[in-house]
Amino acid sequence: MVLIDVFCIAAGFALRVMGGSYAIKVVPSGWLITSTFFLSLFLGFSKRKAELVSLNGEDCAGRPSLQFYDLNLLTNVIVSTGTGAIVFYTLYTLDVRTVQQFGTDKLYLTVPFVCYGVFRYMFLSMRRGEEDPTDVLTKDKLLWLAIGLWFFSVMMILYLGR
Repeated sequence: MVLIDVFCIAAGFALRVMGGSYAIKVVPSGWLITSTFFLSLFLGFSKRKAELVSLNGEDCAGRPSLQFYDLNLLTNVIVSTGTGAIVFYTLYTLDVRTVQQFGTDKLYLTVPFVCYGVFRYMFLSMRRGEEDPTDVLTKDKLLWLAIGLWFFSVMMILYLGR
């Protein structure tokens, strides 16, 4: 079940994006689904790494799949999936369909906030070994600032950039 457990979680989040899109009668962008999938992988593998570190060599009875994870592998997977999330989000903002749907070609200006958010989360999770992504997101003011600036910039672009 190593790796597959996190892939299943990420697939669930991608399905939520698809379901939400269809619920509001919008065809979901493949780039948006892919970036959601990679962001979910990033957060899931970060959590697995933190769980593994918190065990400190003790028994993995709570989550048996942890015994098969390796810290070096998880670090590389975290970097890869975080990078993938940024790249796919960038492609989403540049996609012709996205530009047509929102009536602006300026959404790419939000990419620096996404980069900072992913890198800040990576920094915090690797430095502190935080276990729960929700704890990291709720405790760090700079991460909140990045999220707020991303949201504000999206709103400004959508409402003033047309």
